[in-house]
Amino acid sequence: MTAHQLHDVSIPYLERLRKELIDAHPVTQARVRRRRVGVGILAVVLAVATFGTLTVFRSTPASAAVIISHDGDAIVVRIMGGRANASEVLNALRDAGVAARVSAVATGPSGVDRFVGLQTKGVSSLGARRGSAFTVARFPAIAAGETTVKVGQAARAGELYQAPTDAYQPGEPLACLPLSGKSAPEVVTTFAARGIDVTWFDPAKRLVSAPNLGTYVGTASATSAHRVLIYLTSTPSPQPLPADCS
Repeated sequence: MTAHQLHDVSIPYLERLRKELIDAHPVTQARVRRRRVGVGILAVVLAVATFGTLTVFRSTPASAAVIISHDGDAIVVRIMGGRANASEVLNALRDAGVAARVSAVATGPSGVDRFVGLQTKGVSSLGARRGSAFTVARFPAIAAGETTVKVGQAARAGELYQAPTDAYQPGEPLACLPLSGKSAPEVVTTFAARGIDVTWFDPAKRLVSAPNLGTYVGTASATSAHRVLIYLTSTPSPQPLPADCS
């Protein structure tokens, strides 16, 4: 029974009592007034106690930015709206009773507030790629206590990325530049003009000091705001620019 219900029930009783004692001795009337005041105080005390109990035990709702669900024996964590930080992911997991850990990992703009890694046992996966990272993480429910979900956070100035990014993504060192498939020796000056330090790998993935003639720009990974790794190919294989560049 709530304090509001107690108050409603008390009104008819007090009215009847007032009518019965309307002509009674003033002392009796005073007692009635005190009784009415006492009942009113009791109602206030009950209301405060009830409100306080609700406040203490009310749980904080999970962030709408992250949804936790079960798919068979797997736990699925979804970032809604494209981005959610590590705290939001952790709060959602805790609210869902999932014991997985969350680690914030330094990365570039295209990986911030998205899943950049997943450490667990058994079959797991990252999906729904956005930029350089992902918005869906899946791992075995039985391994939740041994799982670490890695969420990208913005690297500080000069900090190396723990989670490298696609260098062609918006916000990254080669953002939206149509370099893929171009002759590598011909675009070397482009990197120098932008103050970008390039590490080259030949088509066999071997480290080289500079691109040779007959090699072409392939994929590129950013390891900081001004450092990229470029993987050369032996034939021109231009890749389309990221969708967000259009």
